[in-house]
Amino acid sequence: MALRIGVDIGGTFTDLVALDEATGTVVNTKALSTPQELLDGVLRCVDQAGTRLEDCRLVIHGTTIGINALLEGKAPGPASSPPRASATCSRSGAAIS
Repeated sequence: MALRIGVDIGGTFTDLVALDEATGTVVNTKALSTPQELLDGVLRCVDQAGTRLEDCRLVIHGTTIGINALLEGKAPGPASSPPRASATCSRSGAAIS
């Protein structure tokens, strides 16, 4: 099985969409976000979806937390910003190998 997973970590909820490439089956899940350990909310969604990370060939991650921090002026300084090329690839949807 080959899966594609999309995850959005928000301030309240973490959302996950999993696509089974072979069958076209799509599963949506939602769990409470865990601000101290963001991965916990993601793994909870993976469990709810009944998927295995071993079957995943692509993960697309978005974070509403980061966007909100920028909009609210609460983002850390430039030292924690992604490199410009990385941001460009993310906006264009290009895959990074």
